[in-house]
Amino acid sequence: MMKRIFKTLILFSALFSCLAASAQQTTILPMTSDDLFKAYDNYQKGIYAKAFETFKALSDNGDIHATYGLGVCYYNGRGATKNLAEAFKCFDRSYSRGNKSVAFILGKCYFYGHGIGKDLDKAEKYLTEATNQGNLDAKTLVAKIVAERQKMLAAIVIVDLGLPSGTLWADRNVGASSPEDYGDYFAWGETKPKSNYSLATLKYCEDNSGHQFSKYNTRSIYGNVDNKTVLERSDDAATANWGSDWCMPTQQQFQELKDNCTWTWTTRNGKNGYEVKGKNGNSVFLPAAGRRDGTDFDYAGSSGYYWSSSLRTDYPDGGRRLYFDSGYVDPGYWDDRESGLSVRPVRCR
Repeated sequence: MMKRIFKTLILFSALFSCLAASAQQTTILPMTSDDLFKAYDNYQKGIYAKAFETFKALSDNGDIHATYGLGVCYYNGRGATKNLAEAFKCFDRSYSRGNKSVAFILGKCYFYGHGIGKDLDKAEKYLTEATNQGNLDAKTLVAKIVAERQKMLAAIVIVDLGLPSGTLWADRNVGASSPEDYGDYFAWGETKPKSNYSLATLKYCEDNSGHQFSKYNTRSIYGNVDNKTVLERSDDAATANWGSDWCMPTQQQFQELKDNCTWTWTTRNGKNGYEVKGKNGNSVFLPAAGRRDGTDFDYAGSSGYYWSSSLRTDYPDGGRRLYFDSGYVDPGYWDDRESGLSVRPVRCR
C-alpha cells in the first residue's frame, strides 16, 4: 500500500511537470480513488485518450483532482484538442472546490493570458498563495510581476499641452506598453479588464436589464438615488492601475482637449489615431483602439472610444466618453456603462 501511495505521488508530480518548471516544488495531494490513480498512470504512459476519458468521468462525479487532470489534458492537447479556455475552467473549478495546489497554474494562466485575459493582480494573488505553499517558480513569477509594473510606470511620460486648466495628460492608455498600443478596456466604474463586457458582469448593476444601479444614480427609476456623478477614486481605472497620482479625465477635460488642441488623423507604428497637439507644440497620440461589447472586439483602427469619469446624469445607465473617427471628434457623447472602452489618464491635483 505504501509503495502505491508513493508511486501515485510520483505520477502526480510528473503530470504537473508538464505545466511547472519544477514539479518537486508543488504541493502534492493524495489520490482519491483507484480509477484516478489509473488515469494518471495512463497519462504518464502516453495513453492520453483513456486518461482523458477517466478524468472526465470522475470530474463529472465531483472529483476535484480529476478536474485538475482534465485541465492538464486540455492545456497540453493530450487526449483532447488543445483548449486553453477549457483548461482554465477546469483549473478554476478544481481550485474553487478545494484543490488549493492548483494556485500555481491558475497564477500562470493569469500571468500569460492562457485561457483567460491577462490580469497581473489575479496572477499575483494566486502566485503568492503558491509561493506560500513553497513553490519557488511562483516566487520567481511574483518578482517578474513587480518588475513589470515598475517598468510600466517608469515608462509613462507626463505631457503638458499648455491647456488653460493646466491639466497634464499621460502619453499612453492604461495597460499600454507604448503610446500607440491599445492597452486595456474597462466598463465604466470598473478597474480591471475582463473577457465579457455585459450587464450580467457589470459592477453596481442590480439586474440584467441595466435599469437598476446600486451606485452612481441620479434618477429614482434606476434605483436608490445617491447623486454621485463622478467616479470615486476606488472605481477609477486610472487610479487603481497607476496609483493615486493619476485619474480618469472628466467630460470637461475632454472638451478642453478638443477646444484647445489641433487634432490630426495619422498613423504611428502601424496604428491609426489622432495626434493631439497643444499650442505649445507638445502632443499626445490617441490610438483608434476600438471597443469591446460582450465578447466582441470591434472598430479597432477606425474609431476610438475613451471613458471619462463623468456619469450621464439624465440617463445614469451610461457614462460620458470621447468618441472619434478619421473625420469626427466628439468629446461629450455617452455609452452604456457595460461597454469596454479605453482609458487615457490625467494627473490628479
